[in-house]
Amino acid sequence: MHTELLFDRLFLIGTIHVSPESKRRVRDLILKEKPEIVAVELDQGRYKALLEQPKETLTFGELLLSARQGNFSTNLMVFLLHHLEQGLGEEFGVIPGEEMLVAIKSAKEIGSKVFFVDQPLPITLQRFQSVGLEKSRLIIELVKGVLGAEKDIRQSILDLETDANQSNILQEFMGPLHKKFPGISRILIQERDSYIAKRVISILKKFPDEKVCVVLGLGHIDGVRKRIHAHFSK
Repeated sequence: MHTELLFDRLFLIGTIHVSPESKRRVRDLILKEKPEIVAVELDQGRYKALLEQPKETLTFGELLLSARQGNFSTNLMVFLLHHLEQGLGEEFGVIPGEEMLVAIKSAKEIGSKVFFVDQPLPITLQRFQSVGLEKSRLIIELVKGVLGAEKDIRQSILDLETDANQSNILQEFMGPLHKKFPGISRILIQERDSYIAKRVISILKKFPDEKVCVVLGLGHIDGVRKRIHAHFSK
């Protein structure tokens, strides 16, 4: 987990969604710092899905039915990514994204306000209609390597948890994805970075005297930080 303090009152907490260590450290930091506001990388739909775990968000039967609605390729990609994430979560003994629930629970324990700052999932899914070719290529790679990929990803997670130089490890892991699938990377990372940063900026302006903790996946920290700094440097 990675933590940054900006403007003496904004904590950016970068987590690994399938890491037990992230769960523990998120709770420890929130209870220690006692922020008046905790913002999490969730929207209402994703929050509801996490509360309903371990129910699958999309069954294979629902996936087949979705073909009639023109969403088959997007749903297949989500299904495969979800399968990969669930497999990693089972290996590490956590529900993927569980640290967000821990952050919310910890916030409620100390009476903090909770904000959902991620882009609504339907908007993100709709944006995938613009990258049909990349989406098809990613699906093929996931079908071919979804099981074998788990070992490499697991090692990267362990490295991120134990190595102080997290930015280099993250770049080594994410760099090939950005180059091979720039459109998908833009939708999953950059566009959501922009949305999250705008939400955080709005919170900071609305509550100018309150301490804020923002809990994000580690891959969003750099983009969100740069956008917040750029806004307040104008």
